Amino acid sequence: MPVLEQLARKHIDYGVSVDDYTPVGNALLYTLKTGLGDDFTPECRKAWVITFKAIADVMRTAAYPSFDPATYKNVKYYHK
Repeated sequence: MPVLEQLARKHIDYGVSVDDYTPVGNALLYTLKTGLGDDFTPECRKAWVITFKAIADVMRTAAYPSFDPATYKNVKYYHK
């Protein structure tokens, strides 16, 4: 956890916002789907969603003190 927390605080210096974690997670899922093909099963996808959400929640909480994963809603619009 301390490594993720330190990394999150450094991400602020790069201009990363609380909402930027969502497209990164989506890009990760797309990359895994593309790379794994048929091996990217619904179970595999679910495991990665859970894993990335846990990582993102730790990082967001460390970087943004008012962040609450229980109530957070991403309001940023992303183009496809």
